[in-house]
Amino acid sequence: MKQVMRIYLIGFTVILIAFVTGCTLIQFDFREPLYMRIWVVRDLADPPNIVSLIFGVENRSNHPVDLILHGKPAHDFVISTSSGTEIWRWGHEKPVQPLVIHKILNPGDYLRFEAKWDQRDNMGKSVPPGHYIVYGLLRVASDKQLKTPPTRLSVGSRPVLIPQLELPASALQDRWNPYFYWRLGIKLSLKLKLKNVSDQAAHVTLLKRPAYDLVVNTLEGHEVWQWTYRKLVQDVTELQTLAPKEELAFEAEWNLHDNQDNPILPGYYCIRGILNVEPPGKIETEKCLTIGLGLPLRITLEVPKEAQASQSVSLKLKIENTSGKVLNLTVGYAPYDFIVTTPDGTEVWRWSYGKAFPLVAMSLTLQPGEVKEYSETWDQLDNEGYPVSPGTYVVRGFFRGAQLENLFETEQSEPLQLIIKP
Repeated sequence: MKQVMRIYLIGFTVILIAFVTGCTLIQFDFREPLYMRIWVVRDLADPPNIVSLIFGVENRSNHPVDLILHGKPAHDFVISTSSGTEIWRWGHEKPVQPLVIHKILNPGDYLRFEAKWDQRDNMGKSVPPGHYIVYGLLRVASDKQLKTPPTRLSVGSRPVLIPQLELPASALQDRWNPYFYWRLGIKLSLKLKLKNVSDQAAHVTLLKRPAYDLVVNTLEGHEVWQWTYRKLVQDVTELQTLAPKEELAFEAEWNLHDNQDNPILPGYYCIRGILNVEPPGKIETEKCLTIGLGLPLRITLEVPKEAQASQSVSLKLKIENTSGKVLNLTVGYAPYDFIVTTPDGTEVWRWSYGKAFPLVAMSLTLQPGEVKEYSETWDQLDNEGYPVSPGTYVVRGFFRGAQLENLFETEQSEPLQLIIKP
């Protein structure tokens, strides 16, 4: 018989009430089933002025919890001064739709909300350096909110110029770790940018010609490749003026060979972009990749072309061994994933979102030509549990496994279009 717990907040008391269908009301006394926390993250993939905020709600009880969310969005992020004066709110002037959503969290499951803060207040002005307080809010009734314990955030002097290293869109970012994935044998196009993020024109002096460089290192810090290796670098200067939000862009290509023109081996590598400019003299940024041989698999996704609104959508991912021999792979507990995006690539739903998986490695053996299938269902809800609107969506399937020791590679299916009809 299915038991469901509903959560309401009264002062500092959490009351858990379980309804049993067709039976008498039963009250359970579980303590603190929901663990709430907020993280402040400095993501290397983001510009230096951007702060990532992550708000998590985890079910740490032994029973499923039916969390009632009021409004879309039901969550918010707030930043205040040390004295408690609010300076920024993620939901400032954002419309809130009057929706009520029941989100069931099984033991170990969690909700995750993310936001980016550009170190500006609600009026769009840069905040001064100092210490600030950050907390998350989750609306669980029309007039009640769950609040995370606060955490501190330090803001330094706001940079005027920020570097950005861009990889091709086809470089998959791994959901299992912060690395991007690339395959041996395919040249890697790189773009290094310098952007003026201030509200004023910025004067910058390029100190060399070329004024930029790209260096690839192993995780142990050993240099593998340098773009300017054996290139003539002139000690000349050039003055540039960048309007607000304007950027300089520099391009290069790495053929996945080292400085001696030997093909690199599969492994983990970090690419560092370097800009020799004044001020401040040198600016660097970095991104890391898993570079592999590619798994000898055919990845096939099966999705209906159309579905009615609110109708469950069946998703099936087929993994076929095309190597012509027995294939032994190391995989995680859930080596697959399904992602639904808008046509422009904005993520709407991810099967693995909010799920807790054991951190274990398992063996997967596929005979020649053998097909392994993974099936799941999408209920046309987004990552926060809200119904999606009718329209066109794109579905992709992913599989991750290791053929070489500790080198996990990610393969994806061809994207398929799914039309949700009203």
